[in-house]
Amino acid sequence: IGIVIGGFWSMSAATAIRLVPQRQVPRALAIFNGGNALATVVAAPLGSYLGATVGWRGAFLCLVPLAVLAFVWQCISLPSMKSPRAPQRQGSVLRLFRLSTLSLGLLACGLFFMGQFTLFTYVRPFLETVTQVSPSGLSLILLTMGIAGFIGTLLITT
Repeated sequence: IGIVIGGFWSMSAATAIRLVPQRQVPRALAIFNGGNALATVVAAPLGSYLGATVGWRGAFLCLVPLAVLAFVWQCISLPSMKSPRAPQRQGSVLRLFRLSTLSLGLLACGLFFMGQFTLFTYVRPFLETVTQVSPSGLSLILLTMGIAGFIGTLLITT
């Protein structure tokens, strides 16, 4: 999952930049990041609610049709992105780790995402067992956290 998340974040900005004209890049990146924050607003409380009603397996199974629809929609709606020139052999990607700035940036990003997903992993069991929050209360808390994150993302982009 770490490779998937890292690949997603590393390629998302580059893909957004190639899809729009240069003057629209800030807007495209804001829309992309806003969409991610909005997905976080919906995902945590909805996942908590579905997990409480149909179990965690059922909650994951509910994602299958959504993932298929998203994949089909992307195949239909996204334009082809041809390379402007023939690819050249660049050597090993591992040589980039010699650059201290890159290594420090990767470490910072890794720690940020580990912290974020650790929070998502342990906040529910903590709230359920230590604070004795009900499933509906848990969904409300997660929704509030998501809305706060979404508003924070909107405020940062202005």
